[in-house]
Amino acid sequence: MGRPTSVLHTVSPSTVTHFTPQPTPIALTVPPQVTPRFPAPPRIPPLSSPARPHPTPVPFPALPSSSLAMPPVYTARASPYVCPMQQLPTSIQRLLQEDLRPEPPTSARVNGFDSHFHLDRMIDHIASKGDYFPRTPSVVKLVGGVVNFCDPLTFKRALKLLPLLSHYHVAVGVHPKKVPDLNESSFQKLECLLACPRVAAISELGIDHTVPSADLIPPQWNFVRRLLSRGCRNQVLVLHLRPAGRDPCGHHLHGPFRDLLRQFCGEHQHIHLHNFSGDLPELQEWMAAFKNVYAGVSGLALQFNPAQVHMIRNIPSTRLLLETDSPYLPVIPGLPINTPYLLEDVGRLVSRIRDEDFREVMRVTAHNAQVLYSGFAGLTVA
Repeated sequence: MGRPTSVLHTVSPSTVTHFTPQPTPIALTVPPQVTPRFPAPPRIPPLSSPARPHPTPVPFPALPSSSLAMPPVYTARASPYVCPMQQLPTSIQRLLQEDLRPEPPTSARVNGFDSHFHLDRMIDHIASKGDYFPRTPSVVKLVGGVVNFCDPLTFKRALKLLPLLSHYHVAVGVHPKKVPDLNESSFQKLECLLACPRVAAISELGIDHTVPSADLIPPQWNFVRRLLSRGCRNQVLVLHLRPAGRDPCGHHLHGPFRDLLRQFCGEHQHIHLHNFSGDLPELQEWMAAFKNVYAGVSGLALQFNPAQVHMIRNIPSTRLLLETDSPYLPVIPGLPINTPYLLEDVGRLVSRIRDEDFREVMRVTAHNAQVLYSGFAGLTVA
């Protein structure tokens, strides 16, 4: 049987009519106009539109002619708050105008740092005994120093001298022998000086048993407690500890003072043992209690006993300082006044005691002083 033939196969293509669908129109409904919830912002006029006129400025009243004069310009010489340089002794002017630039290692001169001297007392001594200059030029080039103000009666002068000491470190406090001269007014001046950023240390803090009466010792302890209670973390402590004559090494003094210091200061407190006169065991106790202890040596070493001399010989080279304690304690007897320019005498004395090279002693002690006092009062190591 054959395959059936479909109708489509029998219809001719020319007879087929193609159907093209037409799109049905859709009626679109427009929603009603919605009223905005908030009114439209006001229309901003174009840039070409004329701007609104500004109100007429009201002139200020004319100033009187007397008020137009400028106030006087205060300089370091004219200011009533700064001591005039020309009124100071010649040696003091020279000291304040030193450039303090260190000499290179190849120079014939050697650098020196006087870690303790009294500028106000030098002025008083010069006024009574006359000015003094070393006859021969020193081989020591002064590269720094610490100026100490420790007399309540001269705090007002210290405030006027402070702006002239831009190249020196400054220490302020009250000498133990001057505690009876301290009153509330001078204590306020002391707090004002200690708050100055230029003050790097609290000076001459301690006990002095060489006073004429034992009744003066308790006020010294009370003042130490009062001053330590205000805080001293950002300042070096310059300690003045003078024992009684029966105990030249100060065993009865150093121990109790260390115990008091531990109550207010941490073990990393920077401490300068000014004119240290203890023996080697006392120095070792200090260095065990506090990590940043430095010992100063001056012309007072000429009066030391064998135990104290042995201490100087065994001070670690990294903790040794030189002091002139000007205007006191000249190494050469007969001099009318001691000055920082005589630091060479102290250096040669210490080099003989320690049996070390003089230039090395000067170099090491200058570096130690800069390390101790750098970071305070904005001065850095040269």
